[in-house]
Amino acid sequence: MTESTLPTGEWFDGMAAWSRGQRRWLGALGLLFVALTATAPLGWLLLRPVKTQSSVPPPEWNWATVENGAAMRQLERHVKESSWLTFQVRGVFNETLLELGVLDSDQVVIGNDGWMYYAPTMRWQPELLERTRDRRREVLRAALDLVRLGGAELLLVPVPDTVTIYPEFVPPGRLDAGRTQLYDVILADAAAVGVPCVDVRAAMRARRAAHPDELLYYRRDTHWGLAGQQTAAAAVRDHIHASGWIDRIRPEPDLIVLGAMPQTWVPGLVSMLGLRAESEFDEAGWSPTVRRLVESAPWTPVHLRGPGGAHRHLPLEFADATVALCGTSYSETFGYQLCAALGTVVDRRCVVPGGGSFAGIRKLIAEVVNRRFLPRIVVWEFVERDYQIDWPVTTSLVP
Repeated sequence: MTESTLPTGEWFDGMAAWSRGQRRWLGALGLLFVALTATAPLGWLLLRPVKTQSSVPPPEWNWATVENGAAMRQLERHVKESSWLTFQVRGVFNETLLELGVLDSDQVVIGNDGWMYYAPTMRWQPELLERTRDRRREVLRAALDLVRLGGAELLLVPVPDTVTIYPEFVPPGRLDAGRTQLYDVILADAAAVGVPCVDVRAAMRARRAAHPDELLYYRRDTHWGLAGQQTAAAAVRDHIHASGWIDRIRPEPDLIVLGAMPQTWVPGLVSMLGLRAESEFDEAGWSPTVRRLVESAPWTPVHLRGPGGAHRHLPLEFADATVALCGTSYSETFGYQLCAALGTVVDRRCVVPGGGSFAGIRKLIAEVVNRRFLPRIVVWEFVERDYQIDWPVTTSLVP
């Protein structure tokens, strides 16, 4: 009988016998494992719960979710993600791998000189772009027609991905050949259907050339920083002047642009690595590794002068605003810079963080078509990487 056909019992007989000390260690580890497993629910109840950016919300309890088991599955994920023990063990493990330079993530590419990139922005999908070209152009043209139906002009503002402006820090072999053509595809589509479009990439590159030490994007986040937002806002202003639309904008004399306010935060890509960072801005929940990866995120508040000269925060909605902004999380602070550059209030009710590049424009078109809101200029902020998705049909923009 050959070794490969030995009965299972003879396999174990052929193994070296464990010493008494080894057996004791094995027994102790087994008991520890059983104890930790048994006390996990108790630990979740007694230890301080953790709430991170990626925490799973508690389940929605109703008859349907209980009957199909969805509530219990959601509860299981919620308990695991909010567990202090999970937070610590996972965080220590990932931070150790990061410090050793071997942390691998499906969503984050660790670049050179402290840079990180969102992994999907590395991909180039020419077949998808070829297949969806006609649909993309129909959507852009439909958006233009619907906005003009409400008496406004549409201005597309495609936001370049970090890799488009700072490709030199990408590790060799991680960026697909041809990926640099994606922004050209956007410009070509807009030109083909006559949609006015701001070339933010050109503005960013010109700013980098003039101010090489100035960062336009965060090193470890997908979003643009204050300088990048200001560059794009200035490009929008210049395009509006060149198009002869400036008379459509009503100046706001009570607009107050304050100086840049300092702020330190945990960048989004760092949060995606599973490190010990409970909150973006609360330093008490940051591990030493996370503290090394935080970045400065200054922002410029914009207020309105109220009665007696008092300042009041800029609201999201202005029923009589002449400029409206729709877009993604990139526009949450970009809207302030747009107000400052144009010298007017900008309605931001259709900025939809987490809604992708279509949720905002859909919401705005519904407002305009139903005559609930009639701006004179609509700025549609659009993220470059969203161009490589399976686009919706044109009629999906119609409310």
